[in-house]
Amino acid sequence: MKVLARMVGSFFLTAVLFVIGGFLRHPSPCFDCFEPHGFPFTYRQDGGYAGGAAFYRGWMVADIVAFALLTTLIACGWNWIAATRRRSRSG
Repeated sequence: MKVLARMVGSFFLTAVLFVIGGFLRHPSPCFDCFEPHGFPFTYRQDGGYAGGAAFYRGWMVADIVAFALLTTLIACGWNWIAATRRRSRSG
């Protein structure tokens, strides 16, 4: 149960990191400018003149894979730290 809770916590922590990274990487300077979306890879672009929108499926898949990898790394690290602390207390 604790492993599942750590995985869910890692998922939400990664989501917060990606949202903050997206805001920092792609600030919206004006209302009629081109606005890229996606962090760490830009997968969509909106705004600007008519016909200026673009969608990149490959970069969206790369964003999802990066999100899953970071979530897994955070969860594994958290579980490793918890196991180490548990062993040091019992021994």
